[in-house]
Amino acid sequence: RLQDTLFGIFIGAINGYLFAGTIFNYLHEAQYFPAFIDQPQGANLEMIGRMMDWMPPHLLGEPLIYFALVGCFIFVIVVFI
Repeated sequence: RLQDTLFGIFIGAINGYLFAGTIFNYLHEAQYFPAFIDQPQGANLEMIGRMMDWMPPHLLGEPLIYFALVGCFIFVIVVFI
């Protein structure tokens, strides 16, 4: 049905943001990428610095990220049961 498809797209987009944003954030904290990828410089480095404020670990903070995780587990259990 249409509502199931739209709901799946919405949840998938949130999941992709959380997954990709978390990986990107931890790569940034670890001083970036493997040797075959150049580190950003100049304007790109400034833009990435601004983007880090919107990545999941920084946006949610320390206590809120745990509550969000518990909420996600409860949501999945309710949807599948």
